[in-house]
Amino acid sequence: MTETWYKPLPKRGKYITCETLTREIGRDGSNLIYTVPAGFPFDASVPRPLTWLFDPCDKRFMQASCLHDHTLENGWDRTTAGGVFNHALRDDGVSKLKRFAMFTAVVWYKWGKS
Repeated sequence: MTETWYKPLPKRGKYITCETLTREIGRDGSNLIYTVPAGFPFDASVPRPLTWLFDPCDKRFMQASCLHDHTLENGWDRTTAGGVFNHALRDDGVSKLKRFAMFTAVVWYKWGKS
């Protein structure tokens, strides 16, 4: 898949898929294929004070962010969607420490509001 599978939207950290995104999810070799259609808007949101550490334009975060947003939109719970997010980040070369922080943030986000 080329880097042209998504394009930025006018607002920083907002994107849209230009091609279908297909990824294997779960353990390596699971053959569980998840597909996000072209035209799906997603974001790579990072709280402004943390953008020095987590750049919302980092290409390594894009597929994970897209998968996470699409799974949530399709009714997956935050923990399961967070697991998919974490595995995609791992596969795309994000360090364990950053993955832990990002996974914790997406799983616990809105927890106090529900």
